[in-house]
Amino acid sequence: MGQIFEDLGYYISFVTKKDKAVDFSVDLHIGNKDIHFVNTCVIDIPIDMDLTSVENVAFIKNLFSMLVNQFKPFLGMHIK
Repeated sequence: MGQIFEDLGYYISFVTKKDKAVDFSVDLHIGNKDIHFVNTCVIDIPIDMDLTSVENVAFIKNLFSMLVNQFKPFLGMHIK
C-alpha cells in the first residue's frame, strides 16, 4: 500500500444521466509515460440517444472536434 505508479498516468471518468434513462460517459486515461500503455479517450454514447435532434448532433460533432484536436484519434466501436 502507498505505492505510486506515476508512469501510468491518470484515469478520469465523466458520466451524465438524463431523466434516469440515458447514460453518456467520457473516460480519459492520460499522462502515460510507459510505452506499453497508450493515452485513451473512450466515449460511450447511449444507443437510444436521439441523433435526429439538431442539438444532440451539434453536441456530438463539437465534442469529437475538440477531442480530435487533443488526441491522436483512432476509431473503435463496441456495441453492447
